[in-house]
Order: sequence, then structure tokens, then C-alpha cells
Amino acid sequence: MMLFDRIRRLRGLANALAVLGYGIYAWRVWQYAHAVDTVLDEGLYLLKGYMFANGTYRPFQEYGPWTNHMPFSFLIPGWVQVVFGPGLRSGRYFALFLALLFAVGVWVIARRLSSDWGAALAVITLAMNTAMIRTYSTANSQGLVACMLIWILALTLGENRRSWQVIIGVALAGVLALTRLNMTPLLFLLLVYVWWQHDVRVAGWATIVGLSIVIAVYIHYYPGIMSMWVGWFPQRLTPFLDIWRHKGVNSWQSAPIPAKTRLISLFQGFYLHFVPLVGAAAVWILWPVDWKAAQRRMALFLSVTFGVFLLAHAWASLGKDYCVYCFSTYLFFFDVTALLLVLLAFGHWRTELTPIRQAAAIGVVLIGVTTLLAGYTYHFGSGTPTVLDKVIKLPVPRFSGGIMREGTVPLDELLLNKSGLLQRYPYDQAMAVLDNWLRGAIVALLLVVILTLLFRLPKILHQHGVAWLPAHPFSGALVLFLLAGWLLSPIGILGRSSDSCSGNVDIIASYEAAGAYLRSSIPSDSLVYWQGSDSQVLLLYLDRARFFPQQLNIESTLRVGDADTLARYGFWNDTLARRWRQEADVILVEERVYDDEIGEYVTSGEFDELLPAPATGCRPGTALHIYLRKKKLNIKE
Repeated sequence: MMLFDRIRRLRGLANALAVLGYGIYAWRVWQYAHAVDTVLDEGLYLLKGYMFANGTYRPFQEYGPWTNHMPFSFLIPGWVQVVFGPGLRSGRYFALFLALLFAVGVWVIARRLSSDWGAALAVITLAMNTAMIRTYSTANSQGLVACMLIWILALTLGENRRSWQVIIGVALAGVLALTRLNMTPLLFLLLVYVWWQHDVRVAGWATIVGLSIVIAVYIHYYPGIMSMWVGWFPQRLTPFLDIWRHKGVNSWQSAPIPAKTRLISLFQGFYLHFVPLVGAAAVWILWPVDWKAAQRRMALFLSVTFGVFLLAHAWASLGKDYCVYCFSTYLFFFDVTALLLVLLAFGHWRTELTPIRQAAAIGVVLIGVTTLLAGYTYHFGSGTPTVLDKVIKLPVPRFSGGIMREGTVPLDELLLNKSGLLQRYPYDQAMAVLDNWLRGAIVALLLVVILTLLFRLPKILHQHGVAWLPAHPFSGALVLFLLAGWLLSPIGILGRSSDSCSGNVDIIASYEAAGAYLRSSIPSDSLVYWQGSDSQVLLLYLDRARFFPQQLNIESTLRVGDADTLARYGFWNDTLARRWRQEADVILVEERVYDDEIGEYVTSGEFDELLPAPATGCRPGTALHIYLRKKKLNIKE
């Protein structure tokens, strides 16, 4: 106990560890900014943002791009590119800047809520979270939103905040509501907290400023911006929104998504966000009784904020069909609120639990351990091989008739031959059955071992001077479970995420090389028809090119309806696609989406084919085929 007290007093050591953690975090974000391949959403934020920022189009403009998110989510990265130049490098380096600013904000607010050591642990937690770093290293909106959120909290949470800090914090919450619609509830939750915690005069001014920003932007983009709300509410319950619904636009019918897919997405979210989810549950179950009034207000605000956003985003992903596997990605918008909640409560856990709290603690540990083990064995969080996969394929000596033979055989092959499954099933089915048996047995064995340790160790550790760990077997097991998950994060068991690329591919450099080739090959001011799949980033490198904006979201904006009506609202159909091909000066086709229809058209004699642009990233089939219309354009020398 004396040792822990001495360490706790070493503020200089805590700050040194925070600096070390920040350095590791910055280095890892830099690495991932150059290593993670770009995807559809990132390309849209950059390309649409640049076109909005330079005045080519306006958010919610008719016959323009589909504005499927609030305007600032596009305009902010667009303004950055106007200043620093369009392209992936500007977007990724801006994401790097936001990620570094986010970590500083986490340290500032964590130090206020906890201590120097709490702040250091918070920064180290960020440095260990591979899935989060990978997400924040790209120019998607998660990093932008998380950075804004943490500084809103840093400016407003706690006692003795200066008036200008509270007002700026609420103003920033207004900007956040104009960046992502799903973050709008934060503004109103924050206003409740500000009126509850801070001076009435300051709260009044903050309310006026925050709401004025939102109202002004809504007026500026009215009526188009109102269409953002129609997808969140059933039509039968909100007939007053019918005026802003897209009449004459129908979606393609898709097959229903099975419950198993939704369950896997739920497990994946838990797997990749272990510390925030288990941490929040631990705080609610072990809710401290010795908090001061200001601490209790902050805890309630953080709890309600995290709970509201968790339920809303679970419903939007798991409960709907639009993007079931977005659940884990959505959590990166706001899960830092749960991390702050854990820091606020850590060391203040209640020691005596009611029967209901005991049952809740046992339930969280049982469900949590089982989910993590199942996720690890069945790859809910990653498609990359694990140690378990290597063990199952471990080469073992060959035996026949009780005699060791020359050579080896994989362990699962040996067990398959001895199990008798080949007499009952075909080989592939027998191997699948054996694989499930092996993984299930390992999960059961590890479950018994881990639960035994979790429920026995707290009392032993408490007796040896670990005072901050509750001695009660249930509460202690819950806290120990949280700490174990936190410690295991950096070695890939928790919080990991598979990468798009392997090897030494510099994603930014590969896109710039392909972009330079396109720019030198395609004349300025060309009207370009693009048929791609994952990302539109390469289109940023063309010189004053014009596009058919409705097709930039590819299948996401493919609808059924009248061609003109669809084009007016930012959608398209096959009729429009054929018309655009006839109007285009240049046709760009990504290799993996090259089909017979487009092939027949570009080989009709009207086009000259250039050498394809170099492949980008490390996904197969990314080479971009280039076709220039003979009658309109001449190939650059």
C-alpha cells in the first residue's frame, strides 16, 4: 500500500509517461495514415467537400451531389483542401492533426476529472487502441467529431469554468450538430448540464450563442437541410415532414438481413470497444457514494450522453438494414465519454453491493468473458489469424499403428482422422464440425479458468495492499475484468482490427502516383464518367474535371423512379447512366467493376484507350482504365 501511495505522489513520472504515451500515439497515427487504404466514405468527404468548398456545388443543391450528411462534415475537409491542395495527403494530414489535438483534449479533461496519473493512463489507453487509431487516421468524420466532442467537454465540464470557455464549448456543440446529425442530441444534453452546473447568466448567453449558430445555418440551407431528418422517423408518425420527403424516389428491395449478422456486428462492437462498454457498465453497477455534487453532475451527464448515443446508434445500425456492420464504427464518435466516466469513478467504487447489483456484476463478467473468448476464437473483431489458429494447425508427428512415422501432420488433420467424422460427413463439412468442437472446447476451458481467477484474485490482491481494488468478489471481479481487458488491448487480443494493407505500401504515395498519371493523361475541363467501387479519391487529382455528381456514391444512390426526379435529388438509375456515358468526354472504369455493358460501349470505336492508371493501395483490381472520346479530345503528348 505504501508503494502505491509513493508512486501516486510522483507527478513528474506520471507526466513523463503521458508524454511517452502521446509520442507512441502520434507515431502510430502517422503510420496508419500512410498504411490504411481509403474507402468510399473518405473519398466522398474529400471530393464532395472540395466541390462544396470551391463553389462547384452547394450542399443540398438540386441536380448536385447527394448531401447525405450535415454540411460541415463535407465543408471542413473541403476548406482544408482549398488551402493546402486537393488530395489524400491533405485529408490524411488534417486527420493526423485532429487525432493529435484529440489526445491533448483527453489529457486535459482526464487530468481535471481524475489526476496526473489518470491523465497519463488515459493517453496510454489511446496509444494502445489500434482500432481507434486506425479509424482516426483517415479523413472520415469519426476523428473530426471525436476531436470536437472532447474539446466541448474540456471547455464545459467541471466547476469554475470561465464564462468564455462555457460559451465557446456550447457554440462548438452547435457546430458539431451541423457536422453530424447523429450528434445533435449533445447540444441539448449539454445545455441541461450547463444550466445545472454553471452560472445562470453564463448559461443564458451560451444557450443564445449555441442555438443561434444552428438556426442561422438551418436558415441558410433551408429547405434542403430539412430532408436530413426524414430518415430518422417513421413516415406514419411524422406526416409534418412529408413536405421534405423525396417524392417519386424508391429504393431497391434487398434481401432481409439475418439475425446472426446483427449478432456478429453486436459482438464485434463489444470486442473492439471493450474498455468503454465494460467501463461504463462497471461505473453504473459500482456507482460511487462519496462523490461531491460537481462530480455527481459530471457523472450523470457523461452517463446519459453515452447511454443515449449508444442506444441511438445501436438502433440505427443493428436495428435497421442500411449499415448493420457500422455499429462498431459508430461507437468511435462518442465512446471517449465512457472513458472519462471510468476515470471519474476509478478508485471511488462502492464496496457493498445490493443483490441486484451483485447479479448485474456477475452478468457483465459472464457475458463479457464469453463474448471476448468467442470473438477471439471466431474472429468477430478481425479477420487476421490468431495464436489459436496457429495452435490448431500446429504440425505434430505422424503415428500409424502406434509407431511414429516420418514427417508431420497438422493437429486438426490428426484429430480429424481419429474422430471418425470422415465416416459421417464429407471432408469439408467434417473439418468444419471439428473446428467448431475445438474452438468450443477451448472457450469452455478458458471460461472456467478465467472466471475462477476473476472471482478469487480480488480478495487476495486486496489483502496484499491493493486498496483501490474492491475486496468483494463480485465488484472486485468486475473491476479486475475491466483492467485485464485494458492490459490485453495492445497485444491484439482486444481492440484489434484487421488492416486493409500488409507490407510497406504507402497509400498516400500510391494514390498520388496514380493521380499524377491521370492528370497528365486527361485534358483539363473534361466531363468524366466514373465507374468505380471503393473510393473516389483519384478524381481529386484531375485538372478542373467535371463529373456526374449523382453517381459519386455509386450503388448507395441507385434508385427506382423517373430519371429527372432522381437526378434532381442526387440519385441515379440505369437510364441516367447510359445517358451520361453518351455525354462524357472521358470514361474511367475500375478494373474490378468492368462489366460487359461498359466493355461493349467503350470498344464501339468511339474511344481511344490509354494505358490504365497504376493500381492504388493493396486491394486487387484497382487499376483504372481510361477511355478518351475520339471526336472531342486529343491525347496529351
